[in-house]
Amino acid sequence: MDANEPLTEEEVRQLILTFWKLDEEKAHLVDLMEVTAPDLEISMGEFAWHGYRGLEDHQMGSKAQYFDEHFEPRSISVEVSGTEATVKSEVQWSARHWTFSAARSEEIRAIYSHTWKVRRSPETGKPVVVLNHVDHMRYVEGYAPSESKQRTDPHVGREM
Repeated sequence: MDANEPLTEEEVRQLILTFWKLDEEKAHLVDLMEVTAPDLEISMGEFAWHGYRGLEDHQMGSKAQYFDEHFEPRSISVEVSGTEATVKSEVQWSARHWTFSAARSEEIRAIYSHTWKVRRSPETGKPVVVLNHVDHMRYVEGYAPSESKQRTDPHVGREM
């Protein structure tokens, strides 16, 4: 595939769905690298992870406390401009969450609104994620983790 070929809405939409699927499967970093750019940024509020090292920290660090993750897309809107695209998405995320010393894990659910930036990889010509930014997150009523009552964001494990 030519790195200068315009992106299509369908391949961008499929990339976002693939990213979420890899997240659900707790994919290895090497698999995530196939769908992300070396200068990737993942951000949420004041927290940001940059590049493949940041991706590893995000996936193996702050997200390691979740299991049985599932992403249920609600909407994916793609705006293509040549070899780049901007995506707005909304997804319902669910997972099991456990913290040390708790007798049981908790089911948590949240609605996330994202802005994504996608471009063609100059090396492979395939679309890759350059930015995954959480614009807004809210817990589904009755499914907030107990930490949220203490104003701690479980995604980053720090007080908000």
